Amino acid sequence: MRALTTKYPLNFTSSDEASTYLFKLERATVKIVQRINRKYYKGHRSSFKDGWSPVYAAYKIHLQTILEIRRHLAGQHRRHRWNHFDTAKLGVERFMDLWTSRTAALNIPNEQLDKIRHVTGKGPNYWRYLLHLPTVPMCDLEIKILRHHMHGRLRQELRSAINHHTARKETLRELGRTRQVLKSILGRMGGRKHHEPLFLGTVRESDTMVECTPESANPRLSPSRNK
Repeated sequence: MRALTTKYPLNFTSSDEASTYLFKLERATVKIVQRINRKYYKGHRSSFKDGWSPVYAAYKIHLQTILEIRRHLAGQHRRHRWNHFDTAKLGVERFMDLWTSRTAALNIPNEQLDKIRHVTGKGPNYWRYLLHLPTVPMCDLEIKILRHHMHGRLRQELRSAINHHTARKETLRELGRTRQVLKSILGRMGGRKHHEPLFLGTVRESDTMVECTPESANPRLSPSRNK
C-alpha cells in the first residue's frame, strides 16, 4: 500500500479522479489479501462456500440431460423427434457422454460422483443400455426425483441453517462482540498468527504522521506510574 500511494500520490482535483484513486486502492487491497492467503493459508477451502455447490451443479447437469431426452422423445422445443429405437439409442448415448464429461469436470471425488449420478437409481449406463425406446413418463419420474433433491426439504433445511447463522452474527454485532463476528466470517484467517508484527516506528516517514495518544495523557505510559 505504501508503494502504491507513492506511485499514485494524492493529487486529484475532481470527484472523478478521486473515484479512480479509490478504485486503485481497493484493487491493491484485494491483491494484498490474495498474496497473504496464498502465503499463509495452506488448508483446503471448501467448494461449498460463496454459494457454490458442486453437488447441486451435478444435479442440474443431470436434470438438463433428462430434459433434453424428454424433448426429443416428445418433439418439443424445436427438437427433432426420435421415432425409432436406433435414433433414440444414438441420441441417448451422446447425451450420456456429455453428462459424464460435464460432471467429471466438477472435480468431485469419483466415489462421491458415482453416488450423485445414481441419485435417482438410474445412472448413465442404465440409459445407455436400454433395450427399448425411452418414454416420456420415465423422464418425468427422473425429473420429479431430481427436483425433490434440488428444491425439496434438504435445501429448505440448508436455507434455515444459513438464516439462523446470519441472525446469530447480526445479534453478536449489535452486542458489540465484533471479535466473534469476524472470527465466524474469516475462520482461521481471522486470527493474527498469519500477520507480521506492526510497529509504529516502522511506518513513520518524513511525509507521514502517526496519530497516537501522547505519553503525558496516557497514565499507563507516564514515567511516574512506571516508577
